[in-house]
Amino acid sequence: MSWRGRMAAKRKSIFRGSPVLIQRDDGNRKSVLELRSWYPIVLLIGILVWHVHELATTTAIGLGALLGILFTAFVWSRAMLNEVVGKRTLVYRAIQVGDELEETVEVFNESGLPVLWAEFVDNSDLPGYTISSVRGLNPNMLTQWRAGAICNRRGLFHLGPWELRMGDPFGIFNVRHIFHEPEEILVFPPLAKLPSGLMPRGGSQGEFLLVPQPLHADTVNASFVRPYVPGDPLRQIHWPTTARRFEPYVKGFEPEGTSTIWIVLDMDGEAHFGEGQNSSEEVMIMLAASLAREYLQTGLSVGLFAHGAKRVIIPPQRSRTHFWTLLRGLAPLRATASRPLVETIVDASAVQSSRHLSVVITPSPNTEWSAKINPFASSSHGGVMAILLDSGDPNQAGKTEAAVLELSKIGIRTRVVIPASVKPIYAAYGELHRWEFTQLGTGAVVTRSRPRATMDLSMRTDK
Repeated sequence: MSWRGRMAAKRKSIFRGSPVLIQRDDGNRKSVLELRSWYPIVLLIGILVWHVHELATTTAIGLGALLGILFTAFVWSRAMLNEVVGKRTLVYRAIQVGDELEETVEVFNESGLPVLWAEFVDNSDLPGYTISSVRGLNPNMLTQWRAGAICNRRGLFHLGPWELRMGDPFGIFNVRHIFHEPEEILVFPPLAKLPSGLMPRGGSQGEFLLVPQPLHADTVNASFVRPYVPGDPLRQIHWPTTARRFEPYVKGFEPEGTSTIWIVLDMDGEAHFGEGQNSSEEVMIMLAASLAREYLQTGLSVGLFAHGAKRVIIPPQRSRTHFWTLLRGLAPLRATASRPLVETIVDASAVQSSRHLSVVITPSPNTEWSAKINPFASSSHGGVMAILLDSGDPNQAGKTEAAVLELSKIGIRTRVVIPASVKPIYAAYGELHRWEFTQLGTGAVVTRSRPRATMDLSMRTDK
């Protein structure tokens, strides 16, 4: 671009913008007074030139009127810049899906001039929630309103940033108060009643919980079959499978018990199916949270490994308070389109021990990942359990059955779960908190239930 072209583009950008006249930063708030358009200034200069050239009464009146309007608009706008205050306060906080969130917004005009319009612009990312509004204020007036929403989606959300926008009656200046420090809101996923067969059997349920290392013996619970390997005891041959396949198969047994469990999640967006709360992604998160709570209540150490948009690694711990750490890791997890389970398994193998039990939850019948996890899948010290989410599509039934057979051959215990059969328990962390009212016999209306206050964050896991 030539020099003249660059200068023309620069002049064009300057005259199309809103020049800032006053700007102040006060902690988390930035206040700005800006000129909305260059047209009043251009008009003022034009009338001034005309008046100097003509020295007429008409031009003098026009020049004085325009100067008076500009001065009045500036003084009015400066009063709104200095003496109008906005504030938002979180009154009731949501901590689980189904809870109600509510906050109060206040705008106080401390000046002696009215505010003809004050626009509250909210940039919160909580789904279905907005408190954007336009209000007018008289001199020395306080206005407030409440806004709320039921949180129907898990995740880490932000209330704010937000702006309070105002202007003078002539539309010459803009006043903006910008609050750029949002407040984080973490909404936990609901828990679900676990389908049968997802909890590990044998000693891992209680009688060997306090040993520092897993026991080395096998239980009498045969959970899969695999091809015969020279050295396997003949008493473990599974004769029905051997007769059906015309080659020897032996029974596989669950390890006696492991004191550490890793939950590994498949966050590959291309493998997931369904939408909303019934999607495989949401069901997987519910299963992971529910399994974690059940494992912790039996005294096991539980860790989490997932790789969505960011890698989430939560080292195993045994305490029940660790459950909330796991929930904080699960709540914001979202599937991405470029994270195959194979890569997640490779990364997870670097932090896991062969004596840990790995519970892999995936919606895909693809078993390529088993080649990476297999070196410690057949270990008698720990083991691997796979939970396959089946869409229920008849066209996919054969793939799911083939995946179960393929994984069982290499010693990976597999359970198949249909997402539609997993029902959320919305009050699993305690009673849901929403506004509920009842009418007395006298006709008076009283509050029967209200959302959780911001400081009431006591949460129990003993239900």
